[in-house]
Amino acid sequence: MPAALTLTKKAYFDKVKGAWWGKCAGVTLGIVVRGRTVPSNLRYYNPIPAQHAAGVGLDFSVVWLDTLEKVGTGVTDADLMKAWQSHLDYWQDEFGYAQWNWARGLEPPASGTYSNWFHNSTGGALRADIWALLLPGAPQVAAAFAARDARIDHGMEGVWAAMFLAALGSAAFFLTEPRALCVIGLAMIPRHCRVARAVKAVLDAAFRAQGWLAAREAVLKEVGDPNFSDAAQNIGFFTIGLLYGFQDFETALCNAVNCGYDTEFVGGAIGAVKGILYGYDQLPELWKQPLGEMFIPGPGLRQLPVPSSLHDIAERLATVGTRFIETYVPHLALIEETAESPTDSSPVPSDAASEGQASSAADVGLNEQPPQEAVVELSEENPPSSSSEPTPTVKETDLSPDPSTPRSATAVTDVTQAIAWADNRLVKPLLVYPPYLMERRVGPYLLLLDAGEVLAVSHLQPKSFQLAIANQSQEPFTGKVQVMAPSGWQIIMPPGFGSRQVIAPQGRLQTTFTLAVPSGQGVIEIVNPLTIALLPESGEASLSAQFLVPGASCWWVVGTFENSETEGFDRVYAPESRPELYETYTGRLGQIVRWERRSFPELVLDLEPLFHGSPGVCYGQTTVYVPSERPARLVAATNSGVKVWLNGQRVLARFERRPFRPTPIGSVWGVDVLLRQGPNRVLVKWVRGKDPFAFALLFADQEGRLMPDVGNTKW
Repeated sequence: MPAALTLTKKAYFDKVKGAWWGKCAGVTLGIVVRGRTVPSNLRYYNPIPAQHAAGVGLDFSVVWLDTLEKVGTGVTDADLMKAWQSHLDYWQDEFGYAQWNWARGLEPPASGTYSNWFHNSTGGALRADIWALLLPGAPQVAAAFAARDARIDHGMEGVWAAMFLAALGSAAFFLTEPRALCVIGLAMIPRHCRVARAVKAVLDAAFRAQGWLAAREAVLKEVGDPNFSDAAQNIGFFTIGLLYGFQDFETALCNAVNCGYDTEFVGGAIGAVKGILYGYDQLPELWKQPLGEMFIPGPGLRQLPVPSSLHDIAERLATVGTRFIETYVPHLALIEETAESPTDSSPVPSDAASEGQASSAADVGLNEQPPQEAVVELSEENPPSSSSEPTPTVKETDLSPDPSTPRSATAVTDVTQAIAWADNRLVKPLLVYPPYLMERRVGPYLLLLDAGEVLAVSHLQPKSFQLAIANQSQEPFTGKVQVMAPSGWQIIMPPGFGSRQVIAPQGRLQTTFTLAVPSGQGVIEIVNPLTIALLPESGEASLSAQFLVPGASCWWVVGTFENSETEGFDRVYAPESRPELYETYTGRLGQIVRWERRSFPELVLDLEPLFHGSPGVCYGQTTVYVPSERPARLVAATNSGVKVWLNGQRVLARFERRPFRPTPIGSVWGVDVLLRQGPNRVLVKWVRGKDPFAFALLFADQEGRLMPDVGNTKW
């Protein structure tokens, strides 16, 4: 059966090369204003470079490329994690939290979501374009690979942004109409997520013939976030570049980057998609020439041979892409160029520049109709179905497209009818994948442990888990299933669960159990093992799997005391001079307040219940345990005022209203300290102003790497 889509090898390479050069151009334009939250007025590189700028997204793509060349099309998230640890030394924001989680034994998706305040950021989406390049004409498959990649260090919006971009870029090999591309991307993500809302805000602004600045304001009104690297708002700015580009590379790039915020990501993303649409040969020389041919690595790329040139990277990407197409895109044929064959299967966008802002819907291509499948998939009358049951990790065999997608025995000339572009059946399970679902395979059995919405175990509240055991053999399992926890922990199982269990061939056993850890009876460590054992009554060897769950942090808190503007920061309250836990004090309403225990499941502490939503001063104490004496960077990240005493000595005092950003790298809330071996007592003064209070206590080394063996899970 002839393929539904065809693409000449020459055209495929030209688009891959165009995407790589376009991404380099966008990164180079955007990196100089990254983090700026007001509009810029860039019209060209400023300053004009002699080479492309180094970028984190470029380094990730090169490492991923090297990994795919070695492991092939069956790549797993474990392969990507291993490559990251070997070749990338980036610890800022979500990258640092993900590696901190890995070091503690947590795997995806927990590695991307647990205690990761930046899990909705752009770090996963900035490398999503590689899946689009490897899987042209297969938006569903590209989105599935991007999801598995992004969940290493992201969750929710951070994953959905990557899926949106990968699907859109994959479709851009064959479709050029901006609205159609957006609809295809939207079909791959939850319809009401913030990423989708940002894209729809721009679509609506363009349909109303509003300018790009009005579209920018619409994005910020709908999903604006103080975190400049928040994925949703930056995908909105990417969409502005796509719809307000006037079929012109320069205008698209500048309009997107001039929106501000994470301009390195936005520039790279719109540059890559425009590069796919145009191909390298039709990219403007004015934008290509200053980049040169040499690949410029970033400071975090290590122990990997640097590619000889940008052209070399494009050739290697196209070679790997050929293998991915053969494996996952049966409806696409890469063909040699002949006199009879077209050089491309889709129209090339015009490169004629236009001036000014959009004056009508036609300016952004909204008068053309998107593929009919996309309209049906996104209509309110046909909402996507969802699954309430946790779905196991996507396997390689799950990533192939629906075999029914080729429509006929002859090649389809209209690419909008070639495949079901917005058919999202493949990715729907990924949209309901639980953030703390852990998976182990032992023999023919698949064990799934779902921690629900909170992963950490606390002394103060029992923790429930859902356990599922799938028998994937042709023989039944008959025997006992045991759950084992650390000494002193109480395991509450359903009645009769400890007796004989039978799991039919291809069947599943599901249950819920609860853990309770009474203080003084059981100890909670930084990470804690749970073991699930299968004991066949036939006398065969038992099988077991271990799961790791983190412990909640343990604090003593007291408050609230009076605060008016900065007065509370400077005023010395009784807990500073009498911090003993048996002391009592007079609160802001004249009441007696005492130290009380609180546990927090993640690094960012939810202290608003302590302040009761109004300005005030509270204090916290915790004991941090360190296995060996070491210098450290203590970071008391907040958005208001904080004072910190370590082992009786005040080490930090700072009051400043600024957006909360709990990162040890470049933080104004950090100070160098010496941690003793064993217990280290920390006293913190929290000063809340009119805005909700945010706080996180971090310990990192001098380079900003979070310390995985330092914790405060004990009172």
